[in-house]
Amino acid sequence: MALTSATNLLSKGVKDGETIVISPVDTNAPGIPRGPIFNPFTAYRLNNTVVLESDTSYGMVNVVLVSTAGDYYTTVFDTEDSSVLIPISGDSGDYSLLITDLSGAQFVGYFIILREQ
Repeated sequence: MALTSATNLLSKGVKDGETIVISPVDTNAPGIPRGPIFNPFTAYRLNNTVVLESDTSYGMVNVVLVSTAGDYYTTVFDTEDSSVLIPISGDSGDYSLLITDLSGAQFVGYFIILREQ
């Protein structure tokens, strides 16, 4: 999975209500230009839940969330429903959210939950 800039996708210290950056995975070879990619997904953290939303009826997508805190969750999200709730432990660690549509196109979001001081 090649990403143009993983650093730009990392949402550090995500607190309740804060947005998690979701971006399309760039599968083009380096140096090959690509046109704009439609991204229908937004996400945010709400307590021990990630809310994944789609602003359009994009179809069925597979969603996988994993974390270094031990979370592993997989589901199918019908974007006609406009949102899906993904339970998380809320423990400090690195989290990744991978969305794959029926054509194989992927969208990814990375975020960190920091230990409360």
